[in-house]
Amino acid sequence: MKRSTWCILSIIILLLFGCAKARFSDDGYFANYDDFQKGGSKSNEPDHYFIEPGIDLDQYKKVIVADFTSKTPDIGLISGFSISEYKNIRKDLPDMIATSLDGQIFDNVERVNVKVKSNDLYALQAFKADALLIGNISELRQAAILLTGDTKLMAMQVEIKVIDLKTKKTVVKFIDRNKTDEDKYAMPVVRRLMYLLGEADTLNTAQKATSSQPIIQ
Repeated sequence: MKRSTWCILSIIILLLFGCAKARFSDDGYFANYDDFQKGGSKSNEPDHYFIEPGIDLDQYKKVIVADFTSKTPDIGLISGFSISEYKNIRKDLPDMIATSLDGQIFDNVERVNVKVKSNDLYALQAFKADALLIGNISELRQAAILLTGDTKLMAMQVEIKVIDLKTKKTVVKFIDRNKTDEDKYAMPVVRRLMYLLGEADTLNTAQKATSSQPIIQ
């Protein structure tokens, strides 16, 4: 194919799917958007994230991971659910997250096949655990490959939050978007989550070390 044709196709794809960074807009999934930090500058760092200051992940001995939802401001953003390989991703993605976190970040991670609204206090009280991890897929974009007629996934945006079930506060959350399905999307999301939980643990360790130092007068 001529170079000019590839350039035209590249422009079309850019117009259709935009840049790789996540769309950052208040779509109502999170109660607060003002406390997000802009990320994405480091390897595996989510595009936007928040870590509750002083949070100690060691207090969460049991964590429940629920099915993901697919709340989106535009139904056209989730056309990828029509691809057979991704129709169950709202269950497959939390399955992989639970497996990755169990015994690694948290002592006990339990997977439950239910969808949960984070503002439903009655539903939150029903869980016998220390924390709840839930997520939302706000974009799962399908694109036709013009030369072959095949279809593939072009972009996915995920929103994840960890809720302290005692205080009902969101202690870790992030928004992240990927543009390629080379490793099937689940692993990039898991890596972002593992990175952020690792950062939370590092910050807490540093804070403890600082507070334990004697005050020299």
